Amino acid sequence: MARHGSDRCEPGRLRWHAATDIPEGNQSLSRLVSERKPTTAPQPMLTVGLTSTLEAGFSTVDLTCLPPANTYVGPTAMDGYPVCLAAIPETTIAVSGLATGTLTGEVIFDTGTPSMTVSVPAGISFPAAIPDGADVLITTPSGFTYPYTSAPGITNVVVEGNSTVASIIGIAYFTTNSLFIDFAMSIEGWK
Repeated sequence: MARHGSDRCEPGRLRWHAATDIPEGNQSLSRLVSERKPTTAPQPMLTVGLTSTLEAGFSTVDLTCLPPANTYVGPTAMDGYPVCLAAIPETTIAVSGLATGTLTGEVIFDTGTPSMTVSVPAGISFPAAIPDGADVLITTPSGFTYPYTSAPGITNVVVEGNSTVASIIGIAYFTTNSLFIDFAMSIEGWK
């Protein structure tokens, strides 16, 4: 193999220069890679942690860990933390004013959703559409409430009838409120 520069490499660091470390002759790539294994375990580059002080003042619920077997196929833990459902069960969505209805089910708080989506199971009475100006109140099992008024844009409410998926609380929540997920303690909190 042709090498250019120093053969020295810091412990735990892998030195690979694609343009210069090219196998020659009968050497295989697998042999080359096996000779270049790091000598120490990888270390995290960024650690973000929650403390009881940071969690103070939040309304919290326990996460559902392990997810029910009929909805999840995968490992029971990742890096020592239990696998938990993203959805918060027993959350109430109430609409009043220009339209009225109440629904209790699972919700997911999601920064990637540009509106709120209410998933209405078959057989549940709930308005087929939520007009602009309707008051919406989300209440988590811990008693935390998130009120807002439906309007075009990020506070728009989309209703999906005959649905079997969780409702989505979109980006509007995060513009005025806070959320944390503590995987070590298996809790989620809102403020």
